[in-house]
Amino acid sequence: MDKDFATQLAKDYPKSFVRSLEFHIGDEFYKEQKFTEYDIGGFKEQVQVKINWKGGKPIVRIKEYFKVREESQGFPNVFKELSSYLIADYLLGDEEEILRRIQVNDWKPRKDLPKELNENNIYLLLNRDTKELYIGETKKSLSQRYPKGQKHHSFDAWTEYSIIQLPPETSDHSRLLIERILIAVGIKLFPNILSSSTPVLGYDQGLKLMNKKK
Repeated sequence: MDKDFATQLAKDYPKSFVRSLEFHIGDEFYKEQKFTEYDIGGFKEQVQVKINWKGGKPIVRIKEYFKVREESQGFPNVFKELSSYLIADYLLGDEEEILRRIQVNDWKPRKDLPKELNENNIYLLLNRDTKELYIGETKKSLSQRYPKGQKHHSFDAWTEYSIIQLPPETSDHSRLLIERILIAVGIKLFPNILSSSTPVLGYDQGLKLMNKKK
């Protein structure tokens, strides 16, 4: 599905969008309660999607059957702002506002990883006890990058993570460049296997960089 289309759906049906996020983020809780997504919010908006093929290309028609009216949403402005902030707000701002929207998360425990939905990230993986750090980048959300049960390719002993969410229009090349710059800085500061030069901080003062590639 085209992201512009997904963005428009979130703006047109903000309550459904926020409810779907609630169900995803609270996945474990709602499973314990034996709830389904339709048990949250007490409503079900409906659209009909028809696809006809013409000349080898799909023609998509969407018809609205039911939508929660704005005055019935309870907190329409909150829903509107949340949907806009999460996936569409950057479209409305100038370049300086977009730069200010770079979000740096607090450190979170590894068990929270399945709740991460934001895409286009620089991320840090940390083991605070062993003082080991890994720097990575991903176009996907971190929950997609490391699905539950999947081991990290070079540093699976991490216990915490932090995400630096980049503006949505950041290209793959720019994101990779930012990652390599951060790794280069880490090589200069921390002990690592990527360089034989003496880092600024020793094992007793700082972290060990766990990246195996520059």
